[in-house]
Amino acid sequence: MADRLLNDCHAATVGASKVWPPERRTACIAMLEDAARRIEEAIAVWEGALADPDESGVPFTAVVHIGAERARDLQRLYFDQKALAADLTGQTGVVWRDALEMDDSIAIVQPYDQFGADESLHDRAKRAIGILRGRAERLAATIAAL
Repeated sequence: MADRLLNDCHAATVGASKVWPPERRTACIAMLEDAARRIEEAIAVWEGALADPDESGVPFTAVVHIGAERARDLQRLYFDQKALAADLTGQTGVVWRDALEMDDSIAIVQPYDQFGADESLHDRAKRAIGILRGRAERLAATIAAL
């Protein structure tokens, strides 16, 4: 699902919007633009980690390397996005978030997963940025389709 340009939530939202009044479509677009803005903020945080990486060579998780402030920024963006996903669910009638989680296509990549074997902060940050850019592209396609 996460690899498709328009996943089920995106496609379902576009499909549902065909019968919406213009005000509802405009409100949905504003929410999706807000989600896209948060994703761009998260990309900037991960890019900042690449620009100023911790060279300690200590394994574990990216949060050890990027520092508490960047980790807090990513967590704040994640929780803001989760609240927005609940609002999107109410606005669109499409489940962007349920009781446990939000749709992956708008989630912010967090720095808490343990590094894989021979994985570095650079590898993790590049992967996070790639995932987030893909999500931003999906949101842009959905916004354009609305």
